[in-house]
Amino acid sequence: MLRDSIAGVLAVCIFSFAAVALGEAQTTLTVNNASGSGDIADFVIGGGTPTVKASIDSSGNLVLAGTLQYSGTAAPVGCTSSCNFVLGASVIPPLSVGLSGGHVVNAANTIYIVAFYNDVTRKVGNGYMYVGTQQTGSTVSEALYDSTGARKWTTGGVSAATTGIKSFTPTAYTMVPGTYYLAYCSSSIVPILTATVDISGAANNASNFMGASGTVAHTWGTDTTDTCSTGVLPASITPANITNSATNIQIAAVMITN
Repeated sequence: MLRDSIAGVLAVCIFSFAAVALGEAQTTLTVNNASGSGDIADFVIGGGTPTVKASIDSSGNLVLAGTLQYSGTAAPVGCTSSCNFVLGASVIPPLSVGLSGGHVVNAANTIYIVAFYNDVTRKVGNGYMYVGTQQTGSTVSEALYDSTGARKWTTGGVSAATTGIKSFTPTAYTMVPGTYYLAYCSSSIVPILTATVDISGAANNASNFMGASGTVAHTWGTDTTDTCSTGVLPASITPANITNSATNIQIAAVMITN
C-alpha cells in the first residue's frame, strides 16, 4: 500500500518534471514493474530520443540514468580541443574592455572578480599568462567558479618573479551553459600582467558605463570577505560577497590552449 502510494506520487512528480524538460507534446511516461534490486518502481520518461530512465530505490532515492535535455536538444558544443581562446574575453558583461598592458592591483591578496554567462560547452584546460612587470617572491592566480561559488578550474599559484609567459597545466574542466565567475588575485601590488579587464583608479567612460543604475548586484568588482592567501584563490567563494565596483576591476588575461 505504502509502496504503491509512493510510486504513484513520484510518477506524478516525474511526469510533471518531464513535461517541462522534454516538452508536453512529446512526453510519455511509462511505469514498469520494479526490475532493479531493491527498487520500488521503475519509470521511462520520453517516447523518443533522449530517453531518461528513472528508478526509486529501497531508500526512497530517485535515480536517473541517461541525459535529461531541454526539448531533446543538447547544448551547442564549443571549443574542446586544438584551439586557443582568452578565458572570459568577449563574454564578460556588461562589456569586454579588451586586452591591455594591465596595471598593478589596488590591493594585495584581494579577489577581483567578474560574472559572465557561458552559452556553449567549453573545455578549460592548459594555458598561460603574460607577466610584464615582475617581482621576486610574488605569486598570482586565476580561477573559474560556478554559479554556487564552487571552484571548477584554477591556474594554481603562478610565480611572477620573472617576466614573460607563464604556463600551467591544471586539471581540465568542461563548462556547460550557465553563469560563472572569473577571479584573479595577486600577492603583491607590484606585478603587472596583460589584462582582459583593466579598470583602475579614477572613473572613466568605461567605469561610468559599468556603474550605471540597474546593474545586477554581485557581478563584478571585488570580494574582500573570502580569503585569497599569498596570491592563491580559495576553493570556494560566496557570490553575495562580491561588491560591484566602477573603478576597481582587474582580471589578468589567460590564454587557454587545451
